Amino acid sequence: MAETDEIIQIHGADGAGNKYPTTLAEAVLMKKDGDKTIVDALKESGGSSIPTPGMVLFTGSASNDSAKLKMQGPENVTVQASNGSIVTLCQIGGFKVFRKTGGYPTGPDDAEATLVIDVPFSDNKKYAKTPYVDTGLARNTTYYYAAYAYSDNGRYSTDPAKLECTTHDYTCYGYRITESVSVPSSMVTEIPDGEAEYNLSNKGYTPMHMDYSSGKMNWGSWKGNEFIFPRSCAVKYDTTVDYYLNENDESKKLDGTASDYRNISYAGNMMVEFGRNDTIIWKRYKPTGTAGVYDIYLANQKLDDNFTAYAFMRSDGKFAKHFYLPKYFGYSTGGKLRSISGTAVTVNTNMTAERSSAEANNISGDDSWGLITKSMWDLYGDILTLLGMSTDSQTVFGYGLANSTAGSIDNGTMDGKGMFWGKPTGAQGVKALGIENPWGNLWRRIDGWLQGNTGHTLIKLCKGTGDGTTASNFSDVAAGYIDIYDESLGNEGYISKMKYDTRGFRYPIACAGSETTYYADYKWGSTNSVAIVGGCWYDKAQQCGASYVKINWDYSQYYHTLGSSPSCQSKEELSA
Repeated sequence: MAETDEIIQIHGADGAGNKYPTTLAEAVLMKKDGDKTIVDALKESGGSSIPTPGMVLFTGSASNDSAKLKMQGPENVTVQASNGSIVTLCQIGGFKVFRKTGGYPTGPDDAEATLVIDVPFSDNKKYAKTPYVDTGLARNTTYYYAAYAYSDNGRYSTDPAKLECTTHDYTCYGYRITESVSVPSSMVTEIPDGEAEYNLSNKGYTPMHMDYSSGKMNWGSWKGNEFIFPRSCAVKYDTTVDYYLNENDESKKLDGTASDYRNISYAGNMMVEFGRNDTIIWKRYKPTGTAGVYDIYLANQKLDDNFTAYAFMRSDGKFAKHFYLPKYFGYSTGGKLRSISGTAVTVNTNMTAERSSAEANNISGDDSWGLITKSMWDLYGDILTLLGMSTDSQTVFGYGLANSTAGSIDNGTMDGKGMFWGKPTGAQGVKALGIENPWGNLWRRIDGWLQGNTGHTLIKLCKGTGDGTTASNFSDVAAGYIDIYDESLGNEGYISKMKYDTRGFRYPIACAGSETTYYADYKWGSTNSVAIVGGCWYDKAQQCGASYVKINWDYSQYYHTLGSSPSCQSKEELSA
């Protein structure tokens, strides 16, 4: 019988594009006669020893105590004859991933290696897009991974895919602001893979939001004990924490005994404490190089010199272990501006009196108590943006009391409602991170942010000169403050653009938005005025929010919708 030439196509390739089986190269053009089948001919040319191909995909990244692995094993190796029949030369059984410290696994039988996962062929592509998370890793440790594909008869690939992942000893969260996008929930996104400068622990997180139908917070992927979350507590005048409060029942301490939350004779205030587990919150605002696009990072360590923590910086330039914001709006009694539940809010005072009464909480020779500062308020808003992944704080957490004719509400109306509570109506208060009425209800004056002559914004971030100013303390006239000139700073309207200064503060620079677009909060502007934040009960409902600012009254003015609140830094310093 005459011999004929027959073309046989070899199918199957690894991630590098290498064709398999290499031992059949001579079979691409082969002789076949009628007495032999294609399978017989392939076996004669080496088909019985087809090597198992390697991985198609194997990449990874590490966080503090885990590694995310994206991986995909090879497909079966087949050949196709000219008559269309398919012959499987190597049936893939799956792939196994091993890891060890000190060097790469030497093979599947390495006794020092740990089997991470055995993926059957039926799940070959399961982790190609959604990574497998290898948990329980030690911090500050390099792990060496090797992935071996294997055939259904147990033959492993001889050229495993390898990678190394080094875990870290920090936690960093991040998000991107893209101001060309008008929808608040789309304006805030994860920082794309490959563009984040640090390993981010919130990749793939589901944002928080208030479930208005149930009246409960949907926590998404957050647990509430991460380093960015504060804790409600009773802080004595000497800045020590007396005890922590039950977040769901402020009338109780954590141990179940009665608290002093409504005791105006208590020698301290009800506050929320920022800074956990011997760490503080470091922040970085990073312009990406594209106009209006910023990456925001919050970390529990100073990862490099781009990070600042002015909310924690004391007047001596050292970092306090904690700073405290008030659970309740300021109530003045005995010459002190207090934060106590069940009290009426104090209004109709000028800024000089507010600052003086806030500082009256200090014991002799101390300067830990004062008004809320711009650096504290900015950080508070940054955390809320991260948690809700939106610049519209009202839609995520609640409108607060606004567009009302009934006037303001007293302190403590949201006791017992947890760390977060709100409604989308403008008829009730709002509670976020344990703080009642951060927006709506009453305008709140803060220290460290003034608008000077036309186009000038004046900023001070902390007491002392550690913030780069020449002023040792806050003042009504902003002498020695950081002076920023921008002709757009006098604009009024719904905020559409912010300037995220690399020194760690932000301010509005364009007001071309609406109540439902961009930052969805309002800005009033004038010259020689101090910053008032949050909005009040007679503002239009959706003007209020975490980014709302009114800078058109000077420090001497007072009004029945305007007041302030105390803040504090611990005398206990952060360990070096």
